[in-house]
Amino acid sequence: MPQESGLAGCGQRPLRARIELQEVHYDGEYLSGHFLVGAEGERLRLDKRLFSNIDVNVNSVLDCQTRQNVPFLVMDAFPPRGREEDLLILEPGYWYGRTLRFPLFAKELNGLGPECIEVELSLISFEGKCVGLHRVRAVRETEQVNDGGVTGGASPSETGSGDAGLE
Repeated sequence: MPQESGLAGCGQRPLRARIELQEVHYDGEYLSGHFLVGAEGERLRLDKRLFSNIDVNVNSVLDCQTRQNVPFLVMDAFPPRGREEDLLILEPGYWYGRTLRFPLFAKELNGLGPECIEVELSLISFEGKCVGLHRVRAVRETEQVNDGGVTGGASPSETGSGDAGLE
């Protein structure tokens, strides 16, 4: 179901994490990138599995052009509850991360998202408290057609050359 804002009150907590999203990709439906977190000032207790939409939440999505909130998908996920072996204690000066993918829009429901979005992400501790916020800007990548360099005419399968029948 589309939603305009996520975790309420997260910005009012004292934040103890430095967050970055590197190698950002946005295709109009999904935002993905390498999520990194570093502890600032004191140790952080995190779930080392770092699930998107559980440990890292999308709070809001803005259209870069209009600066208006854009309704986005909120996906429910129910991973196994964190166990002691899932606990990561991150010391100041160290970084931890993994690649995350956030479903934001569904082409078949409401079409692709805006060309450019600004997304606010929040990081949730092992205990369920917001410990960090980060804003990331992403521009929709254009679809690249893999035509094998063919600019026109018949495809290799139509001319009898190439690997016809392979998918």
